[in-house]
Formats: sequence, structure tokens, C-alpha cells
Amino acid sequence: MRIYLNNFSSQLTAALEQNKNQSILALGDKSTQELRNALPADGKHYIRLTLQNRDATEFELIDVVNFNGYLQIKRSGMEASTIKAWEQGTRITCAPTAGSFNKEKINTYTIDREASTNRLKMVLEIDYQNGRSQFLPDGDRLTAIVIRNMGDGDELLIEFEEGAYWNGNPPDLIFQNADEVK
Repeated sequence: MRIYLNNFSSQLTAALEQNKNQSILALGDKSTQELRNALPADGKHYIRLTLQNRDATEFELIDVVNFNGYLQIKRSGMEASTIKAWEQGTRITCAPTAGSFNKEKINTYTIDREASTNRLKMVLEIDYQNGRSQFLPDGDRLTAIVIRNMGDGDELLIEFEEGAYWNGNPPDLIFQNADEVK
């Protein structure tokens, strides 16, 4: 599963060769600890980082895992970026990329919207697994948000304009999976 770390930016403390898969990522102590804290040491979770030159005209996307406390480069040249050697001092960041939103490449989904057919109850329904949701026309007030088929570790961001869909208390948030309701 992919992990994000807001506003992460650092520099390489050692150069990386072109063939960098399985290499250990060398960053300063503070940055290394920040990534270790964000990534479980299971090798299954990864963070996609961007290496870029000083004038930001070249870049490479790499996937990094926490392997027994070491930050290991699992994959390089992601999203068709050019694989190359990088010098000490190269900038490295965590930022959303176009591939972040491509559900065929990773487990990130952009949910499709369709008009609500449940106009009396004012319920917003989101099917996480099948990528379907509903939207309510302006002026409708929500009583509940129902999220179906969301598993442990899945993430979902819901944004509303302040006061756009409810007055006073926000709507109930209900999670429905195949075998349980939370």
C-alpha cells in the first residue's frame, strides 16, 4: 500500500547509481527518521519519492520501503521516468504524481459521480471498491454519508465547502462492508 508524507523534502547524503533497485537511500538523520516513522517495517508499504536536479528539468520517481529499519529503493523509473544516476545533494520530495490517480497502476481510485436517486433521505453513497458515488445538487442537505466496501488500510478523502450540505451538525458517517456496519 502506498503511503504519503505531506511536505517531505530532503537531499541525498550519498550519490545513487543508475542501477539503484535494492540500494539503501541515504538521507540526513531527521529525514531518515521521518520516513521510517511513516513507513511500517513490513516491506509491503511504500512511498513514491521524486528525485530531481537543481533546476527541476530532470526527475525520476522511485518507490521506497522500510526494510528492517533501512530505507530501501524497491523500484526506480516509475511512471516512465528516466532512470539515471543522481549526485549527492540531489533534492528528493514526496508529491502527488499523475500515476497517483491511475487506478490501473496502483490502488488509488478517482471515484465516479452520478446523480443521487435517493432525494428524500439526502444520503450520499460512496462505493469504495467499485469506484461509484453520488452527488447531491446544490441546496440539498445531507443526513448521512454511507461508505461501502472500504477495507482496513484504505484511505478516502471527502471534501465539502463549509456549510454547503448541512446546517449545524455534520451528517452521520456510516461504513458498510459485506459483513459489518460501523
